[in-house]
Amino acid sequence: MKKLAVLSLLGALSFNASADWQAGFGYLNMSEDDISLSGIVGEVGHNFEIDETFHLIPSLRIGTGLSDDSISVNGWYNLKVELDSFLSLDLKTKYDFTPEFYGYVTPSYANAKVTASFEDVSESENDWEFGIGAGFGYEFAPSKAIEVSYQTFDGTDVISASFIAKF
Repeated sequence: MKKLAVLSLLGALSFNASADWQAGFGYLNMSEDDISLSGIVGEVGHNFEIDETFHLIPSLRIGTGLSDDSISVNGWYNLKVELDSFLSLDLKTKYDFTPEFYGYVTPSYANAKVTASFEDVSESENDWEFGIGAGFGYEFAPSKAIEVSYQTFDGTDVISASFIAKF
């Protein structure tokens, strides 16, 4: 009987601990000066409800490049630029305006690996930067939402759209 009570308690605790997880996928566009790169990202996070309308959601986003860009250098050759990978640690501070519509502000610490190449020569850059962003979401079903956000990292603008599932 004692084992059954312990197992029931552990089962209830694990169910409650997993009830506020969320995962998603989306599209992002990074632009700086004359360069525009796009990618796809996956996201996983955990929702900590502070009160009925305010939430903190730490999350991890991991992505890869989708489209490349090129830059004309001195008007006579094109330098190919591509997004190899994207990694971001975010902390969404979410506010529910209504049960379906919400907004958030997101400080982030992100890394983007970008490679520039011309013919057989290539050079990669891999920088970590702090950034800030804001976005809006619409929960169209009890456990499904779409989000649109804007972030900036030291002159690089990132616009993204994501589908989020909560479980």
